[in-house]
Amino acid sequence: MASLYCCLLVNKRWCSQTIDILRSQPFRLLYSCVPIYSCGNRRQASELINVYILHISLENEQNLINNNIIR
Repeated sequence: MASLYCCLLVNKRWCSQTIDILRSQPFRLLYSCVPIYSCGNRRQASELINVYILHISLENEQNLINNNIIR
């Protein structure tokens, strides 16, 4: 994960490509670590999901509420 962070800082093109990698499989990096850290991974995954929810449109948020996906 630290190496991807460094890629973000190289230039605009590298930043764009790094973001594409992170968006394509956001949870892959969390669960590719040693199983001992699974509790920390769950917390990080929960935080990542919260970030996604904070940035969705009101219409999509209402749809998630109506389908009992979030409260």
